[in-house]
Amino acid sequence: MNIRWKHFAVRGVLGVTALFTGAAVITAVALPPLDMSRFERVSPTVQARDGSLLNIFLSSDHAYRMDTPYASVDPRYVSSLLAYEDQWFWLHPGVNPFAMIRAAGQWALTGRIVSGGSTITMQVARLLEPKPRTVGNKWLEIVRAMQLEWRYSKPEILQMYMTMVPMGGNLEGIRAASLRYWGKEPRNLSLSEVALLLSVPQSPEARRPDRQPAQTLAAIQWVGQRLVAAGVYPASDLDELRHLPFEALAPVPNEAWHFSKWVVASAQQSNRVTAAIATSLDRRLQRSVVRKAELFAKRLNANENVSVMVTNGSTGEILAYVGSLGLATDAGYMDLTRATRSPGSTLKPFIYGMSFDDGLIDSQTVLHDTPKAYGDYAPSNFDKGHRGPVRAGVALQESLNIPAVAILSDLGVDVFQQAWKDAGLQLKLPRGADANLGLALGAVGTRLQDLVQAYGAFANAGRVVPLTYEPIKEASTRLVASALLTKDSADQVTQILAAGEAIDGRMTRARLAGGRQASFKTGTSYGYRDSWAVGVKGPYVIGVWVGRPDGTPVVGQTGRNAALRLANDIADAVKADGAVTPWEAKPLSVAQIDAPPVRLIYPTNGVSVVLNNGPAADRRLQLKLSGLNAQVRVYLNGEPLPADDLLQSRLAVPADGTYELKVIGVNGLSDRAEFTVISQSLF
Repeated sequence: MNIRWKHFAVRGVLGVTALFTGAAVITAVALPPLDMSRFERVSPTVQARDGSLLNIFLSSDHAYRMDTPYASVDPRYVSSLLAYEDQWFWLHPGVNPFAMIRAAGQWALTGRIVSGGSTITMQVARLLEPKPRTVGNKWLEIVRAMQLEWRYSKPEILQMYMTMVPMGGNLEGIRAASLRYWGKEPRNLSLSEVALLLSVPQSPEARRPDRQPAQTLAAIQWVGQRLVAAGVYPASDLDELRHLPFEALAPVPNEAWHFSKWVVASAQQSNRVTAAIATSLDRRLQRSVVRKAELFAKRLNANENVSVMVTNGSTGEILAYVGSLGLATDAGYMDLTRATRSPGSTLKPFIYGMSFDDGLIDSQTVLHDTPKAYGDYAPSNFDKGHRGPVRAGVALQESLNIPAVAILSDLGVDVFQQAWKDAGLQLKLPRGADANLGLALGAVGTRLQDLVQAYGAFANAGRVVPLTYEPIKEASTRLVASALLTKDSADQVTQILAAGEAIDGRMTRARLAGGRQASFKTGTSYGYRDSWAVGVKGPYVIGVWVGRPDGTPVVGQTGRNAALRLANDIADAVKADGAVTPWEAKPLSVAQIDAPPVRLIYPTNGVSVVLNNGPAADRRLQLKLSGLNAQVRVYLNGEPLPADDLLQSRLAVPADGTYELKVIGVNGLSDRAEFTVISQSLF
């Protein structure tokens, strides 16, 4: 008889199980796919190069919900969670029938819920698809829990729970709670801390430690005693439960806010947003730069602000990024590294470098810093004075305006602008306007980011790589570089700048000690609106902007007396091997000093000349020069003009086309012009 009853019981259990399973399968087939969006909508987090947390942003539904992988949590928390909530978690298929039967019986006897029958997996299903607590919805919750178990592993289900569990207010998940309660990751938790993380979800608003400390303390004492009884923690830890393990909410991690904001926006645009975005930012260097910027700011005038960038010129990795002096400062929410401003004289090194590459001049070429007009445009130096004959390298060191404009005129504004564009750099002009010679002095708009990217050429053999927030781990993964200068010209400019730009006799400590010095170029925009210092030290590129965000002037403030001070301080904070041999100017000879500059009066640059279509020997153009002397040489398309033709100041142009004319005096290149010859029939 007993055997018959046993068979009957077994068949009954199997039948109920089959019926339950069949009903669950039918329900699962009829349901739409499980909505995983809440788990997927985690808070974007930005990490520094060493993996430390820089910043947390709200999720798209305005919660602090941080992805919390199973392996990233103190194992004692997981043991405590399962001991307190779901002892059979590792064994059941999403539903614990014994717990459900117990809970149902208690509800039938008392008319109220005495203990819950929900497993961790069922709670995850409820967190993913919140619904009112009815019998019908409980059944859906059971089916969804089984779907989760079919599709995901147990550690993945725990990850979902630990990411979404409500912790009061807009805090969700134990990682967000641990960071807000104690300012730390949940990797090493005490008994009282674990008890707090387990008790708050039972009643998230009533047990918030920042609002209901007494109720929270009572709850963690109850939970903590159960954990000790379950053997998860030793009885000696019970002393922790005398006091609430909470004093005040820790601030949300918020370092490098502008950088982090830009990183998240960039990742979203490229559809590469992940729960944790790894970046190249060097946290130690970032903090050092911020401290130096804050100390420097004490000397600034009202409403002034600062932006700074430090990058690796070879890889484009951003190592430090200060968008402003802080969100509480004037226009502090603006990312001033991306603000379009006048670059002042910071483009001059590239004008010289490109001219070196084109063979127009070299660093020892003698230029004439004397008044010169280009139509209606007559540039002047910052101090309104003139140096007369001066080596090209000295003209760059002293940032003389007249020689720089003359070189750009010879190089060609369009050539410079196109080279800049080809390297992926921005030069912004007013709508409908064309670039002109004023570009050499800052009559164009650009950003600190573009300048820093461009100056990377001086740390990368003349090649420019795009800036990136992503860490570059191997040389083979570097982004494609664009050639802006040759290595030789980039090295020449670096050596020239290494010998100049002292402020009040003060340079970087490294330079004074004879170590690896920085090579900086300063800039001051028209009307003292922008103060710049950009340069390199070994592989590092350092850029500093100082000014008022609204563009109002700070009279008397220049790149040399403002931005360069902070740039030198930052240069002292980075270490680079080797040394730069500063460039030295050769002394000027008496002849070079006394010789007047040779000027090309005709043909002028860009002119079209019409000649009669006669015999080739008769097609000659009259050459007009000022300052002509025996030492002047003239080249037409690279070929020297015969002595007789030069003596008679005439050019033989046998065929139509475009010609390049160079006039070189004792002091080097004096003038240059491109002109076009067009034939006209005699009849």
